[in-house]
Amino acid sequence: MGVWFDGVWVWHLAWRRPFFDWEKPLADELSQALLEVRLGSREADRWVWKGGGDQEFSVNSAYSLVKRDCEADFSSVFNKL
Repeated sequence: MGVWFDGVWVWHLAWRRPFFDWEKPLADELSQALLEVRLGSREADRWVWKGGGDQEFSVNSAYSLVKRDCEADFSSVFNKL
């Protein structure tokens, strides 16, 4: 989805089909978000869970993350869980 050029990652996103009109703002939003991502070529890729403070995945940390983000819309559903 990109290449290294002079030590800097350059995104080259390839899509399987043209965007629908409603998808164009989402694609622009993604492009803007990716401009803020800085990759390092000297560090190995790894998975990191950012949903919990200790960077360790747990069901509880995932539940807390979803609950926090959706609490206003789904509070009755989460209360039943």
